[in-house]
Amino acid sequence: MTIAARCWQFGCWVGLGMGTLGVGAFPALAQIVPDNTLAGEASIVVPGQSLRGLMADRIEGGAIRGSNLFHSFSDFHVATGAAAYFSNPIGVENILTRVTGSQPSSILGRLGVLGSANLFLLNPNGIIFGAEASLDIAGSFTAATASAIQLGTGQFRASQPETSQLLAVQPGALFLDALTTQQASLSNRGRLIVGKDLTLAAANLDLQGQLAAGGNLSLRATDQLRLRDSVSNPAILQAGRNLLVQGDRSIDLFTLNHPASGLIAGADLLLRSANPVGGDARYWAVGNFRIEQLDGQPGNLFSPYDPIIRSQGDVSFSGYQGSSLHILAGGRVAIDTVVITSSDTVADTINPTSTPTLANVTLSDGTPLVINGNARPTLDIRAGMDPAAIGTPLGTVGATFLGDIFFTSSGFLAANPVNNPTATSADITIGDAVILAPGGMVYLTNQFAPNRSLTGGRIQVTGAGLVNLGVASLGTGGDGSQIVIDSRSTIQLDASLDASSLPRNTPPGNGGPITLLAAGDIVQAADTVILSGGRLGGAITLKSGEAIRLNGDTFSITNTTTTEKGGTISLSSRSLALLDGARVIALTTRNGTGGDILVTAIDGVQVSGTSASGQLSTINTQTSGSGAAGNLTLATGQLTVQGGGQIFANSFGAGGGGNLTVNATDILLDGTNLATTFASSLAANAVGSGNAGILKIASDRLTVQNGAQIGAGTFAAGNGGVLDITATESLLVRGQARAPSAIFTAATSASTGKAGTVAIRTGQLRVQDRAEITASANGTGDGGNLGITANQVLVQEGGGIVASTFGSGRGGTLTIAARDFIEVTGRSLDGLTGSRLSVQSAATATGNAGNLILETGRLTLQGGAQIDSSTFGSGQGGNLSVNATGLVEAIGTSLDGNIASGLFANAAGTTANAGNGGVLAINTPDLIVREGAQLGVGTFGTGNGGRMVISAPRSVLVSGRGSQATSALFSASSREATGNAGEIQIATGQLTVEAGGTISTSTASAGEGGNLQIQANSLLLNSGGDITSSSRGAGKAGNIRLVLGQSLRASNGEITAAADRSGGGDIFITAKDVQLRDSSLISTSVSNSTGGGGNITIQSDLFLALEDSDILANADLGAGGNITINSEVFLADLFSTGRAFAVTVTSGNFAQFRGNNRVDISASSRVGISGQVNIPDFSFLQNSLASLAGNFVSPDQVVAGSCLARRSVESGSFVVTGTGGIPATPLDPKVSSRYNLVQVKPLASPGAVQPPVVPAPSRLAGWQPGEQIREAQRLVSLPDGRIVAMADLPQRAEPTDLFCHSDN
Repeated sequence: MTIAARCWQFGCWVGLGMGTLGVGAFPALAQIVPDNTLAGEASIVVPGQSLRGLMADRIEGGAIRGSNLFHSFSDFHVATGAAAYFSNPIGVENILTRVTGSQPSSILGRLGVLGSANLFLLNPNGIIFGAEASLDIAGSFTAATASAIQLGTGQFRASQPETSQLLAVQPGALFLDALTTQQASLSNRGRLIVGKDLTLAAANLDLQGQLAAGGNLSLRATDQLRLRDSVSNPAILQAGRNLLVQGDRSIDLFTLNHPASGLIAGADLLLRSANPVGGDARYWAVGNFRIEQLDGQPGNLFSPYDPIIRSQGDVSFSGYQGSSLHILAGGRVAIDTVVITSSDTVADTINPTSTPTLANVTLSDGTPLVINGNARPTLDIRAGMDPAAIGTPLGTVGATFLGDIFFTSSGFLAANPVNNPTATSADITIGDAVILAPGGMVYLTNQFAPNRSLTGGRIQVTGAGLVNLGVASLGTGGDGSQIVIDSRSTIQLDASLDASSLPRNTPPGNGGPITLLAAGDIVQAADTVILSGGRLGGAITLKSGEAIRLNGDTFSITNTTTTEKGGTISLSSRSLALLDGARVIALTTRNGTGGDILVTAIDGVQVSGTSASGQLSTINTQTSGSGAAGNLTLATGQLTVQGGGQIFANSFGAGGGGNLTVNATDILLDGTNLATTFASSLAANAVGSGNAGILKIASDRLTVQNGAQIGAGTFAAGNGGVLDITATESLLVRGQARAPSAIFTAATSASTGKAGTVAIRTGQLRVQDRAEITASANGTGDGGNLGITANQVLVQEGGGIVASTFGSGRGGTLTIAARDFIEVTGRSLDGLTGSRLSVQSAATATGNAGNLILETGRLTLQGGAQIDSSTFGSGQGGNLSVNATGLVEAIGTSLDGNIASGLFANAAGTTANAGNGGVLAINTPDLIVREGAQLGVGTFGTGNGGRMVISAPRSVLVSGRGSQATSALFSASSREATGNAGEIQIATGQLTVEAGGTISTSTASAGEGGNLQIQANSLLLNSGGDITSSSRGAGKAGNIRLVLGQSLRASNGEITAAADRSGGGDIFITAKDVQLRDSSLISTSVSNSTGGGGNITIQSDLFLALEDSDILANADLGAGGNITINSEVFLADLFSTGRAFAVTVTSGNFAQFRGNNRVDISASSRVGISGQVNIPDFSFLQNSLASLAGNFVSPDQVVAGSCLARRSVESGSFVVTGTGGIPATPLDPKVSSRYNLVQVKPLASPGAVQPPVVPAPSRLAGWQPGEQIREAQRLVSLPDGRIVAMADLPQRAEPTDLFCHSDN
């Protein structure tokens, strides 16, 4: 035979040919010739005996030592059709036979023992068993070409027989002890079957035919062992117990020609060689299957064709190279390296046609799978199987043994066991498994026909093989291999799984699907990858009944010029953890659509940390080409993203980004990576020209803290994604790292695309500790809109909700609808950042700011918190709208008093085309601004200030001061501004400005002051409260218009439209009742300008000015303003001289009009023309005010002490309407008196006799119906400060002058 070389992956194993022992070299007739080495105990051959149906030679004699019988022959041959039987004397257990001649022994017929003794046959020249050879041996049989057999300390030798020692000791157990160095070959072509052990040992073993032993079958070649079958003659090695096949240098097995060929062991099956075993065969073992080297270390197996290994026990060897390999094991399987070079070419492997039961597999999740080693290069390993499913020897792979091979009727061979106690576990351990041909299959499972009573079940890929690749598809020119791992326990990946199509840059085929199913955990080690790349990335499925813990990468990469869709990555478990830089990515690089990612984890998902190299843990779908990225869907109980972990669906190319959908009961996004350069995040971004997708989050509770972020933005030409968040119970955004915790949509400075929109729905929203929710436009693209719907919104400790533009794009609109309340309170702990709701157009922006719309039950601002709509550039400011069903309240300032709580709509741009401020509109039943809080619209640049519109049907209260700020509603144009201040419009029921509070419009520049319009039922100005329109610059002060349904009451309050260097604004007041007291002031004066004082117009039914209250329209260099007071009743306090005074002439210093204990009504000009003062004519009252005597008794006192007050009868009332004087007569039906009074009599002097009581007349004395009522002639000042109009001074009266009618 010529030399045949079969190469291992990294070297060649060479099987050297052995010389064939031809039958023709031996005598044609049986020739058994005893020698004389045993002297008088020589063997005796008795020919012509009829033994067991054959004419046979009977061998007797020999030397007996104890239980050993020794025979010695110079030649030993059994011819074809002949037989030779050894007699078995009583007590003999071992028959030891040697051949001392120079010829090999040929056993062409039957060789037997007439008893149960074991037979040993030694011929150092060789032994041949012909095609018709057979054995009739109930005991064990050993045939060896050894020169001696070990007997204790002695030897029974075939060479140098004279040195032998015939001892009564048992021959050494098994041939490793019993045989010395082999010298010749042993061949078999026959059917050798023994009842017990069968041992063949030689330098070379050349085996065909069948060998069967009821016990152990041991084949040992000190050089090479070769086993062959043919189409007509199966090669079978069967042991009732252990089967040992050993070729010290090589083992060469090829037994695939006949369907019944195979190696069968009732216990363990061991292949042993110093070099890899060539094993094209089928193997079946009740015990363990093992390949080992001579030193006991695991050995290697190679097969150009298709071996099938079936073992009810464990299977272990170091490596395998060859075509499809199938292992069916009842126990564990451990292999270091497997290299599959091709599919099987002889069509006798596991396939749907020949072995449908084994080929048509149903995975543990119900998925069907077809195993076909003929069609695909296949590694098929099944561990932990039920022994019954492994089947009888070779019976499940298409054929059974011939019935006459097994001497089952004689009881030589034991029946196949139904279970296997030698199986240690259901584990599978693979170092490397490499598929060198495209379109392969790797199937590792302990879930196929499982033995549930067996412990263990872990499947581990260690990467500890020769190539350190794990499971890899390395075939080029086609699809990647399919990888399926199905475990009843855990899957441990310490190495990679790669099912890609090669070459990677231009893959000709699709990536193979990867499926990992585990009843327990799936664990991936660091620096490993689960990868399927190709024209279409392969589907990757990980399903665990417990936890999936990934520390490496999982990629599905689509690289195709078509628009087909890549495979889906599906992760399903109770819990999922991506740790220390682990990544799960579905990527498309060209035209194809990327695969989706589906994550389902009942308990929780954790994405956390970075690798040592700084790689972030992430789950993402992305595109870097023109194809769209796939969608990412995640459903879990608790989602935790921390330590810089990221979950996103992004577009990095022209293709659109995928949608990211997260459904979780609780979501926690926490912190950044250690370097604080990357935030823990959820995102849907456009980084290229493609548009970002939709990020949709649904949870009960969502927390974003310590610098974590949720974002949907654009960084290039693509539009940002839509961000849709639902947190039914609560959403908390708090804290910061290098950057604030944030929920955002953004169009960055490099972008031209539009930012996405943000929609948030929650029970309670809290934004705290400098955290932000933002929608911004930094480039040419518009900012996204930001909408929030909640029951409660709390922005605290410097938190912010902001929509802004920094470029030419329009800012997004911010809308918040909070059913219960919105609270914006406080500043950050360092005091640098205030809590805020804001829409802004920045200084660099040309785009307009968006609008800010608040809908709520109650709105509260406190501690320096602010709500604003502002522009700092040429963009227009947005509008700020508040609609509240309950109270709107702004309280106080920051702790240092420098920053007021409040709402603002400002314009601060300084360019020539700077934008105008927006409208600040508040609609609420009640508005309170107190303790230094402010509501303001203003301009600090060239743009016009915003407008303030307040509708508060019940009340507006502006009260008090902070340490540095005044409570205020204001519109201002600052000193640096050139734009006009905005207008203020207020509509309310009760307006109260008190304790230093103010409502003001002002300009400190060339811009005009804003107008102020107030419509209210009543207005109270108390304790320094004021309403002002002022100009401190060249601009004219704005006008003030007060339209009051009832009253204006001012006590130390002011209404001013004054100016320093320009014209004062006009003041128009209409009310039923105007009362000025305690140094109150109405003024439109101009103190230092050619501008004229503004006009003052007051229309009221009653006008009252007391206690140094003044009305001034004075001017310095310009004309004084006009003052017009139209009132039915006009009452002013008196000078100390008793003379009422209206100043209408030039009066010098305006300060003289204040604090002078008089009511001044002045429209004077210091150097210019004085204005007109038009007030009701009250000259008839000049000097007519008189004080009543101190002992004047009030009618109230008189009535209170009379019987009238104690009566229950009410006759009428007396009403003075105050608009048209008193009625024409007391009998006017519109007027009735509560009391029937007699005439008022003069009081008698002290001590005088009182006049008798006179019955009360029906009417006042001296007056009859039809008579004229006298008009009041004078005003009388009562002791309590009231002023009463009378015709005559009353006389002193006594209580008795007022009495009851007797008939009442």
